[in-house]
Amino acid sequence: MGTIPLIIHMTGLLLLAPDTRERAFPLHVLMPTEGETELPLHVAQLGWPSEKKDCPNSILYKYDEETGVCYFKLDSWAVELGREGTPTTGMLPPSGPFDVSYLKPVSRTLFGPMPVPNLRARVSIYSGQLVAGCPYAKWTIGAAQNRQLPNVVSWGMDIPDTGLVVTGTRQVDGKTESITIWKFPSTSKNIDLVVRQEPMVAQKSQVEPFEATHLHAFYELLDYPEGPRVIPYNGKPAGLGCSLSLAARLLRGPGTPTCMPAVGTP
Repeated sequence: MGTIPLIIHMTGLLLLAPDTRERAFPLHVLMPTEGETELPLHVAQLGWPSEKKDCPNSILYKYDEETGVCYFKLDSWAVELGREGTPTTGMLPPSGPFDVSYLKPVSRTLFGPMPVPNLRARVSIYSGQLVAGCPYAKWTIGAAQNRQLPNVVSWGMDIPDTGLVVTGTRQVDGKTESITIWKFPSTSKNIDLVVRQEPMVAQKSQVEPFEATHLHAFYELLDYPEGPRVIPYNGKPAGLGCSLSLAARLLRGPGTPTCMPAVGTP
């Protein structure tokens, strides 16, 4: 039995956290709800490159014609990826994104069955390693200037070439409910997936310098008080591109320069 490469491109309002304080797999990708409003301002999605005709005609799916990606709406679902993949050791969480757990750890209650209060969705990744990060801007964080923070984090692994069935699970009235989101056949040469939580509608162009205020959603998820919240500011375009074509297309999507994943540890 051989293997095929699987690359997961992650962007937007995502908090990446290992399963334990010892930084063990899985790597949980947490998608918080907006703490300042009850209105859903972001949408959590799992996507893959697709022809429009192959994207299911369902309220749970949406085809992005600009990027050629078929998206599944992840709200209230949990997804597991890479259980039989390699490598299974490495640096968790990935280096590069800003760590929001410097005063408050990530609660392991967020890793339980979905739905979880204040959490829209979760993807748990059981193997792999950092492939690349794509920074849009440079930031000031405290006394540190010109700090690059990735807008897209790409995570790669090798999985068995027997195909991939992507399944979502959630709990409804105490019972586990499952759905098959998509099946990739054993003839796949490689698989690209997109995990994102971005604004539901296209955002207006931001005026420099940028301020990463969306990090408040992570601080609220971790139950921070208002005071000790470090927010990157003075963001200015870095003039850097992405080495991976799919990740480069993502940066032309509905997100903004401030839509950046964060990391934390339990």
